Amino acid sequence: MTAQQGALFERDDMGQNWRLGDFDDTGPFMPEREDSAVSSKPRKEVHRLMIEAARRTVGAQANEPAEPKISRVEAAMQRNAPELAGAPAAELALIEAERDALMARRWPRPRLLSLIMVGTVALVMPAVAIRLLIWSLILFIVAAVAVGPERVRDALRGVGLWCMRYWQHELRLAQKFVSGR
Repeated sequence: MTAQQGALFERDDMGQNWRLGDFDDTGPFMPEREDSAVSSKPRKEVHRLMIEAARRTVGAQANEPAEPKISRVEAAMQRNAPELAGAPAAELALIEAERDALMARRWPRPRLLSLIMVGTVALVMPAVAIRLLIWSLILFIVAAVAVGPERVRDALRGVGLWCMRYWQHELRLAQKFVSGR
């Protein structure tokens, strides 16, 4: 490139001697270099690196998805609370089925241990078990007077069904243990 073409790209506002690009090795602000001085990178290498950087920059912009990504908080909410994130009913039913299958596969160590403990306490200290039974009957009568017997009956049925579903593995193990299988 000639000095005249290089001068077109130089900027001499307020005597700053700013230059756009690498056109000449020397200038008024640089000392003369000898030809024997080794340049850090040959021109072909610099040109290749500039082309590679331009290709990657254009390629990175082309690879970006057109639709906006969801935030990490929204992704966690869709994972942990899909009903709050606005998931469709079919997806909610699928998630509920997966949760039920997970509960069915779980090995029941903590629940089994608590069931054994409750049974042991009832056998070792029957007076405490009888006292708890009497107090539960008193609370049932008070609740029946306060909200009505039908509501209390329905609530107890719901709690009983939940307990049966929650403790189903432990109850099967206890039944097998009692029957001797």
